[in-house]
Amino acid sequence: MRERAGSLTFSFGLFALDLDFWDPNRTASWAEYELDLMGQPVVRFHCLAADGFGADSYSWYPSLFLRVDYVRQCLDLVVEVDGDWSIEATFPLEELHETLIDAELNEAEPEKVFMLLLGAARPRLAASPLSSADIARLDALAIMGPGVEEEVVRRGCWECAAG
Repeated sequence: MRERAGSLTFSFGLFALDLDFWDPNRTASWAEYELDLMGQPVVRFHCLAADGFGADSYSWYPSLFLRVDYVRQCLDLVVEVDGDWSIEATFPLEELHETLIDAELNEAEPEKVFMLLLGAARPRLAASPLSSADIARLDALAIMGPGVEEEVVRRGCWECAAG
């Protein structure tokens, strides 16, 4: 957990992220949870991804978000590329209403909210524990910046992601 500009940001260690629209293989990711200025939960994923089409290297990109929108009563899966963002998918929030009220009041456990948001975004987005086979497969890639094993040492693994 760390504090940023008066709000708390909770960081989750590395886990395997399965995105139905990104890559057929699971990738390593870590996430940050915080409330935006309107008290809406936002999760920013830092994913290991190719540096572009036809690129032969990979980097850590903070370009994927789960964002609660209280006005529209939905959860958006947002992709940001070079400052432009688009909503990849939208999910209803009916079952999360009470927990989101607690989140808005900053009275909900970040891990509980994170797990509920991941559950609402299924099957477009799924998280599971990062295995040693995942780490070896991904570290065999040409990674610009810290490798997966280095990030595991820095951030640890988030073992609760099996939901």
